Amino acid sequence: MVLTAVVLAGGLSACAAGGHQAAGDGLIADPFEPANRAIHGFNKAADRFALRPAAQVYEAATPALVKHLVGNATDHLAVPAQAVQGALRGDLQSAATSVGRFAVNTLVGAGGLLDPATEVGLPKQQEDFGRTLAAWGVGEGPYVELPLLGPSTARDAAGRLGGMALDPVSWATGAAKPEWTDWVQPTAFVAGGVDWRAKNMASVDTALYESADSYAIAKSVWLQQRRALIAGGDPTAAPFAPDIYEDEPF
Repeated sequence: MVLTAVVLAGGLSACAAGGHQAAGDGLIADPFEPANRAIHGFNKAADRFALRPAAQVYEAATPALVKHLVGNATDHLAVPAQAVQGALRGDLQSAATSVGRFAVNTLVGAGGLLDPATEVGLPKQQEDFGRTLAAWGVGEGPYVELPLLGPSTARDAAGRLGGMALDPVSWATGAAKPEWTDWVQPTAFVAGGVDWRAKNMASVDTALYESADSYAIAKSVWLQQRRALIAGGDPTAAPFAPDIYEDEPF
């Protein structure tokens, strides 16, 4: 937590100074590289000894239907925040799509276990507070790698904190009386991470364990995909390689 605070403080100072790299130059300031590499090593160890084994067990022991429902449920919990971020970014169509998606999947999709909204033209929206900050003109700042959360920029690291604070699911579970609601978001986070890791087992293994420099690959691929998304393009259009720490479900 202390290291994260130091990285965020330094990164936000750089943001305030107006540092923003061109979206196509493939470069980003990395003044915290020694610390970033140490955190990457921790994240890689967490994957090797916890996330990857959990994903292997989940993939082998969980019926396909259950995995499908888990993916839908974790996606569903992210939709209210996506609606808020679309509105804050000024994209009312995106916000309305998220509101409609949440309503349809809640009412006729078994509370979000099913996804009829996609079938009726209400697809999942790519919204988060980091993208909102970019729309407001905040520079991306230097590259940082966050413990357990992976690649980021100073702007996106701040966006994670702001996004959680603005998440309606956080408000609802925080205001609820039953103690079990305290576990809703942590459970969704862990379940979503394990589900995603299982779906991307081969490509993540290649990036993390078969590359000469997994830190450089993670940084390059994440940055390309992130900049493509913020620019309004398709993040999957970047040269193929896995985004090894996807922003889900928050």
